Amino acid sequence: MYNEQLDTFISIAESGSFSKTTEQMFISRNAVMQQINLLEKNTDLTLFIRTTHGVKLTAAGKIFLQQTKK
Repeated sequence: MYNEQLDTFISIAESGSFSKTTEQMFISRNAVMQQINLLEKNTDLTLFIRTTHGVKLTAAGKIFLQQTKK
């Protein structure tokens, strides 16, 4: 089953960047942000720590990444 939010999450987690994901997936930064915000809201988890230097997975985000790749 294809899930756009999960694909976006995996792309960001692997690249460490929202911007790289927008380029790789050919979607706007706003669309990427909306997808991740919805995913975090629906899972009731904070998946990323956002900084001016990129993003890092939280502990919950690391576990979630392992589970989504299965």
